[in-house]
Amino acid sequence: MNTLVEYEAGVLVDLLAQGDELQVQLFMDRMNIPFDIQGQLLSEMASLNRPDSNKIAQVIESHGHSSLGDRLGY
Repeated sequence: MNTLVEYEAGVLVDLLAQGDELQVQLFMDRMNIPFDIQGQLLSEMASLNRPDSNKIAQVIESHGHSSLGDRLGY
């Protein structure tokens, strides 16, 4: 897991703990997560009994994609 995802997960855990869903969505916008994926992430994060940064990071990574392989011709 990379450091950026760990940081993002930590911020999301803090925002979720505050109960501020608007700030959660605004932060995901700044993460450049498409709106439809944001809904899926929110749903999965809400289903976690005790959201912590490791679980949230796994959810973020499960919905992430990288086009690096496409650009390299793999």
